[in-house]
Amino acid sequence: MGTTPTEAALQPSVQPPLLPYRGPRLWQKGVLALACIVLGYEILLSVLVGTLFLTVGQ
Repeated sequence: MGTTPTEAALQPSVQPPLLPYRGPRLWQKGVLALACIVLGYEILLSVLVGTLFLTVGQ
């Protein structure tokens, strides 16, 4: 006899247990650091150009 869908859903899966989380990988940290550096540079450049335009107009 076959199992009904309800009985099949109640049976435990045969998957191995999950590994413990060890944090982000090295390449993910590198991508995040690069994004922060680029964003910081863009903000600094915007502030410098903005102050240049404000002081030149006076």
